[in-house]
Amino acid sequence: MVNQPRQRLQVMSNTRSTMTMKVAFGMALLVVGTTALSTGGQATKVEYVKPESNESPPGQLLAPKLELKVAELQTRLEAKDAELQAKRDKALDLLAAIPEVTCPKPGGAFYLFPCVAAYIGRSKPNGEVVKDATQLCLYLLEEFRVALVPGEAFGAPGCIRLSYAATMENITDAITKLGECLKSLKA
Repeated sequence: MVNQPRQRLQVMSNTRSTMTMKVAFGMALLVVGTTALSTGGQATKVEYVKPESNESPPGQLLAPKLELKVAELQTRLEAKDAELQAKRDKALDLLAAIPEVTCPKPGGAFYLFPCVAAYIGRSKPNGEVVKDATQLCLYLLEEFRVALVPGEAFGAPGCIRLSYAATMENITDAITKLGECLKSLKA
């Protein structure tokens, strides 16, 4: 087999992110750099970096296809971003309806850290006192079948961690049950 020189395509975006396509022996390998195209970033240029030989590189034939794939990827990223924002906003609205629960709006994660400190120290219907968020999460799991993570694991005592990377139905169900759980606790 003849060793062909490697060619490289770079797809530049206005967010300084790059994706590199390496073509070796007629097979294209897409190597994604440390950052993906961010929301709002749009591929603006496909640049072919010539090998040292004067042969017509197979990478030139792939450039239009690569540009199309980047546009498709951008569309998918924007749709996913909009979907996660809608889920985040729905979860925040549901949490805001629960008395004495506060929750900051995250900037980029798909987790919420609602503060439930007002409910720590209250008693379950059986009289057992909920001493921390860990016990609250266990009670929520055992009695309401909702799995949340205590904030103590993340240096946020009195908080719980809730992922909104779920279906809208599951988010609504989980936060509704969280509200029922907290309502069942007696001061």
